[in-house]
Amino acid sequence: MIHGTEEGKNRRRWSTAARTLLCLLLAVCAFAAFSAPDIRLSSLLPKHKKTLTIGFFYGGTGPRGYEGAQNTVLSAIKEYHKQYPDVELRFEKGILCDDYSEWLMGKYLEGIEPDVFVAQQEDLSALAEKNMLMPLPEEPPGKEPVSYPPLLEACRWGGVLYALPVMCNPQMMAVNTCFLRTYVGHDPGTDWSWGEFRQMCRICTGQSGGALDHPRYGVTGYTWEMAAASNAARLFDEYGIKNYLAETRCVQAVTFHYRLNGLLTDMADFSSGHVAFSPMWADNWRKYSTEPYAAVDENSFSWYCTTMPAGPGGDNISRTELLAGAITRRNTCREEAVRFLKILAEDNTIQQSVLEQTWCLPASSKILPHYTGTDRISADGSKSSHRAGAVDYDLLDQILQKAVVIRRFGEYEDILHKLDREIGEAGSSSGNFAVSLRKISNTMETYAGKH
Repeated sequence: MIHGTEEGKNRRRWSTAARTLLCLLLAVCAFAAFSAPDIRLSSLLPKHKKTLTIGFFYGGTGPRGYEGAQNTVLSAIKEYHKQYPDVELRFEKGILCDDYSEWLMGKYLEGIEPDVFVAQQEDLSALAEKNMLMPLPEEPPGKEPVSYPPLLEACRWGGVLYALPVMCNPQMMAVNTCFLRTYVGHDPGTDWSWGEFRQMCRICTGQSGGALDHPRYGVTGYTWEMAAASNAARLFDEYGIKNYLAETRCVQAVTFHYRLNGLLTDMADFSSGHVAFSPMWADNWRKYSTEPYAAVDENSFSWYCTTMPAGPGGDNISRTELLAGAITRRNTCREEAVRFLKILAEDNTIQQSVLEQTWCLPASSKILPHYTGTDRISADGSKSSHRAGAVDYDLLDQILQKAVVIRRFGEYEDILHKLDREIGEAGSSSGNFAVSLRKISNTMETYAGKH
C-alpha cells in the first residue's frame, strides 16, 4: 500500500517534469519565430507543393477557327509559373481538338478532370447544367469587366458566372467593292439594314433591270440563323431546353431569308469575283487579308468586311464562336485556379498573344483599341499597310461590343439540321412561317421534355 503510493508520487513527478519541458520547448520556438524573421516553424515541416492541372487541346483547324489556341494557353502557363513558382502546373500534351470533348468528359467520369480547362460552349453548357463547374467571383460594383460584355454574358448559366472568355471568332460580311461600285454605285456602311442588303443584291443580280454581261450573284453562305442574330432573335435558352422559334423576331428572320430566294447562291464562291456579299469568319478574314487565295489575286477585285445587315427588331449584330476557361467544382486549389484563369483571360500580354499566335480575336476589350483607325492587323498581330480585305480595329471593336455568342449544346447541330429541313418544307408549301414555326416549336418542346 505504502509502495503503491510512493510509485504514484513518482509518476506524477515525471508527468509534471514532462509538461514543464514541453512548455519550455514551445517557449523557445515561439521566441525564435518572433525574434528571427528568417526562421519559421513551417521550415521545420516538409513542404508540399500545390499542383494545378490544366486542360486544353491542340489543333483546331475546323470551322470554329481555334487553330493555334494551344499557344495562348502555353503562354499563360509560362506567365503563371513566372509569377507563382511555388505552384506546379501539369498538363497533358497532344489532345486533338476533335477528341477534346470526349477526353474532357471521360476525365470527369473518372473523377480526375483538370482543375482549369478551356472548352467550347456545348461542353461548358453540359457541365454547368450538371453543376460540375465552380462559380467564379464577380467584379466588384463600379469596376469595368475586362472582357467584351456579350462574351462575358455567354459565360453565365442560370445567372451564375462559370467561365471567363479567352478568345472568339466573330462573323462579318465580306463586300466585293468592285461589284458594288460598278452596279450599285456605293458600298454599304456599318449601319445598313436588311432592306438595303436585299436591294443591293437585286441590283447586282439584274433583278431590278438591266442586261447581264456575265453571271452575277447577290450573296452566298447567308443563313436564317445569321438573320435571326441580327434581328436580336434568341433561338434557344443556354441549356438548349426551351426554344423561342415562334417569337416575332425569329419569324421575321426566317421570312426575310426566304425572300432572298433567287439572290442566294451556292454555285459560286466569293473568291470568283462574281458574288457581291459573303459572310466571313474572322479567322478566314485574317488569312485572306494576309495570304490571299490565288483565285482572288487572279480576279484582281478589291474587297473589305463590314457588319452584318440589321433586322427591324435588332442591330448590326454578328454571331461569334467563343472559347472560354472554367474551373472544376471539385478542385482543391481554388485561389490558385482563379489566378491562372485570370491570367489566361485578362492579362494583356496573354490576350495580345491571341492576335500573334492564333487566327482568332482576343476576348479582352483592352487589346484592339490599341490600334489606330488607319492601321491594319496582319496575321502576326502587327500593324501593316492597307491591303485588300483588311479590317481596322474600329470595326472589330464595334462588332465584338454587340456580338451574340452561338450558345451551342449537345444536340445543337442535329436540331439545326432538322430545323433547316422543316423550314424549307414550310416555305415550299404555305410560306406562312408564323404558323409553321409555332408547330415546329411545339414539337421541339415535346422532344426536349422526353430527353
